[in-house]
Amino acid sequence: MIGSVLSRYVFFQTLLGVALALSVILAMVVLVDFVELTRTIGTRVGASPVLLGAFALMRAPMLIETTLPFIFLFGVMWSMFRLNRRSELVVMRASGMSAWKFLTPALILAVGFGVLAAVAINPAASRLNAEFERQRNALENGGDTGGDISEEGVWLRESRSDGQLVIRARAALSGGRRLDGVTLYVYELDPENRATFQRRLDAEQAVLRGGFWQLSNAWESEPDTEPVFHASLAIPTELDPDRLLERFGAPQSLSFWDLRRQAALLREAGFAAGPYELRWHRLLATPLTLAAMTVVAAAASLRLARRGGAFQLAIIGALVGFGLFFSENFLAALGRTGVLPIPLAAWTASTIALLGGLFVVSTVEDG
Repeated sequence: MIGSVLSRYVFFQTLLGVALALSVILAMVVLVDFVELTRTIGTRVGASPVLLGAFALMRAPMLIETTLPFIFLFGVMWSMFRLNRRSELVVMRASGMSAWKFLTPALILAVGFGVLAAVAINPAASRLNAEFERQRNALENGGDTGGDISEEGVWLRESRSDGQLVIRARAALSGGRRLDGVTLYVYELDPENRATFQRRLDAEQAVLRGGFWQLSNAWESEPDTEPVFHASLAIPTELDPDRLLERFGAPQSLSFWDLRRQAALLREAGFAAGPYELRWHRLLATPLTLAAMTVVAAAASLRLARRGGAFQLAIIGALVGFGLFFSENFLAALGRTGVLPIPLAAWTASTIALLGGLFVVSTVEDG
């Protein structure tokens, strides 16, 4: 009975520390992002502070997702140091509660929040970030995004030396390289350098190849002429496939639930799907990452306060946490380039940090 009461107490104390760290880091990232948006967007288009504040709040969930490991590192460390300084850990040990028992509630919180972050917070953050990008593009282009996904479908505009190509599609797949339900409007420059409508093409599908759109089952219509059917038709383009992929399907812009589907579509189209698989694995490893940060924080703060050295241990714990963060990003870069297998790149750093932290805790607890 006493053990369960103490476990609940440690759980809520840890939750309090994480909430405090979340509040501080959220305030910092929103403030810094607001200043950055004021510098980059506000000075160019004269956006109001209210709109820029709304933009900063839209981006906040994505930024919080990035800083979540540090939120748990500092939150758990603060709560454990607080329990230690008030000699509550000494009382718990005297009541027969080992370090493993009061570390378990913190680990349960970390794993639970990690699962929630991957399956719920990440999709919401992706949608808000996509809405931010859409509104920012519309603002910077005077209401015309030049390439966006809306309720009316996908719109692209390509300015060429001989005119313009405007593309509307029902859906964009494979990172924008495959368009379904396509309508193309072809404009050519007249002698006075004005864009004049020349023809319209309606196709079931358009696939971006090397320098051209490959249309399937297309109807070509010109003013004052009968429509002509083409089973296959190539339309030259200067659009960069990598920029299309970046706009319509960058791994960071997709939610946890969409990444595997996007990877499958890319593989089906013959494109590299590694970045999407890596992003999915890293989100899947979020509970492990937060558990590793929790154990690192506990290892740095379980030493009895009367023995001294608490500040030095806090610094070491913070450095180890930052080291884990940069190691994960370094291994992810190796995974993106194919040097390491993707599962190994996504899971190795957190696994090593968790095992190392557990070793330190067992050394402190059992000698």
